[in-house]
Amino acid sequence: MELGRAIGRAVLRKLAPFDMSLSSMIRAARAEGGGYDNTEMLNDARMFTGRIKNEYHIRQLNTNEFVSKEYMVETRLSQPTKYRVHGMATFWDEESGTPYEQRVSFFTDDYAKLEEYEQGYFDTFSGTYKEQSLDPVSYETRVIEHNIGYGY
Repeated sequence: MELGRAIGRAVLRKLAPFDMSLSSMIRAARAEGGGYDNTEMLNDARMFTGRIKNEYHIRQLNTNEFVSKEYMVETRLSQPTKYRVHGMATFWDEESGTPYEQRVSFFTDDYAKLEEYEQGYFDTFSGTYKEQSLDPVSYETRVIEHNIGYGY
């Protein structure tokens, strides 16, 4: 397993400058014989591409502030849109009666304040999770990717 991890990390590090999607990077690493826990591979790919480097700074902002361009990750998104907003959502699982956290993301063309991204998340996705007996409780923006070639 350690050899698979070493190979996987080497391939992910090598592919990081090429603006590939994270899933494409992971597939390429596995094709080269690198493989380990998918969640860990995803975290490593985010680290090598710089997609988590400014998460700390974004989390320190007030909800009524805009995320500055310096804190955004410049990348080529799979959708023809300006931004992909990543965050952590907390849900209340009605069946088990316990909270549940999950990383989520959505695409938008709006350069907005953090509180507006939160409201946009709830407006867009609240109904989606009702079918799964999950009630969205909170959302916190963690990373914003800007699509190269699109204005701010």
